[in-house]
Amino acid sequence: MGYELNALFGKTEALKQIQFPPEGVKLVELSQGFSLLPLHTHSYEGALDGDFEFTTVYFNDDELIHETQYGSLPERIYQSIAHTKNHKIALFYADYFGGIGQQYAIVWENGEVTQEFPMTWNRDVRSIHKMPINCALKLMGVVKVDDNIDLFDSVGLGRFRETSSWYEFAVKNSK
Repeated sequence: MGYELNALFGKTEALKQIQFPPEGVKLVELSQGFSLLPLHTHSYEGALDGDFEFTTVYFNDDELIHETQYGSLPERIYQSIAHTKNHKIALFYADYFGGIGQQYAIVWENGEVTQEFPMTWNRDVRSIHKMPINCALKLMGVVKVDDNIDLFDSVGLGRFRETSSWYEFAVKNSK
C-alpha cells in the first residue's frame, strides 16, 4: 500500500494568505486549527518535470523556479509564501510504497525559510518521530493527542493516502 502527499500545511488563517491557488481550490481543515492545501495536478494548468513532486505542482513551462537544497518549487508559490507574515507555513512531500520511499519538508516563518528537513529514504519505524514531516509538524506546533500515535496522525494527515484524494475531498466539501 502506498502513501503520497504533496501539500502546503499551516494554520488555516495562514494558508488563506497564500495567493497562488486558482479559484475553486479549497483548503482541507484538519485538527488543532491546521489546514492542508493539496498541490495536485488537477489544481493547476501547465506542467514542468523536475527532480521531486514539488515541480509537478502544475504551472507554466516558462515560469521561474525557486531551487531549494532538495528540490524545486515554482517561484510564484515560493513568493506567495514569502509574503505571508506572522505565520508558519510548511511544504510537505512524501512518496511511499510498500514501506519504501522518501519524504521532505520545508518550514517558513514570517515569509523566511526557517528549516529544511532533508530528504529521507525508507522508513525506520523506530525513528518515525525523526522523519522530516513529523519534525516539521513539531516545529509548526502540532501536539500529540495520544501516546499511541505520532504527530502526523494526531493532526489528521493519515486520513487519505494520496494528494488526489485530499484534493477531491477539498473540492467536494468546499462551500
